[in-house]
Amino acid sequence: MITFYDLLVLTHVIAMLSWIGAMYFNLTLLFPMYKAQGGTRYADLMQSQGTRAAPLLYLLIALTMGSGVGLALAGGEAPMSQLQVAKGGLLLLMLACHLYGSLVLWPRVFF
Repeated sequence: MITFYDLLVLTHVIAMLSWIGAMYFNLTLLFPMYKAQGGTRYADLMQSQGTRAAPLLYLLIALTMGSGVGLALAGGEAPMSQLQVAKGGLLLLMLACHLYGSLVLWPRVFF
């Protein structure tokens, strides 16, 4: 029988791997392909992709964080174990990378 804890683990892992996979796909395949299109086509493709992807990527970050907090609470561990501090730091790094791309790199492409 699947427990609530199992669902949290599944949500946590799938959300985290989906975010990493989407970022890897965008940076290594999609964006270089768009750049090869050149000219105004590049800006149009980047704009439409960013409009579609950004909310989903932020949702994946929220799911990762929410399920991680749920796992910490459901697991009965000490509130600030070393593993939880490390995971919190990695989550902040994940969010910082995404915010940097959205707020710094993205405007450079269009402005």
